[in-house]
Amino acid sequence: MRLTAKQKKLCRAIEGFNILGQNPSHQELSAVLGVTQPAVTAMVKTLVEKGAIQKVDTYKRTLKLLVELDN
Repeated sequence: MRLTAKQKKLCRAIEGFNILGQNPSHQELSAVLGVTQPAVTAMVKTLVEKGAIQKVDTYKRTLKLLVELDN
């Protein structure tokens, strides 16, 4: 699966929050990425459609990474 540099950066941010046992808000992700919250929302939607991440409906704000990232 091909991801853009920004999409990879978002996936890495989600992965980082998950390692810490946290579920990031769009506001937190926008601060990490340096983009607006609507941009994060659009990127999350695109990554869900691509199958790179999954929104877990059971818990608010929970995003599960479904791809392995290259270093």
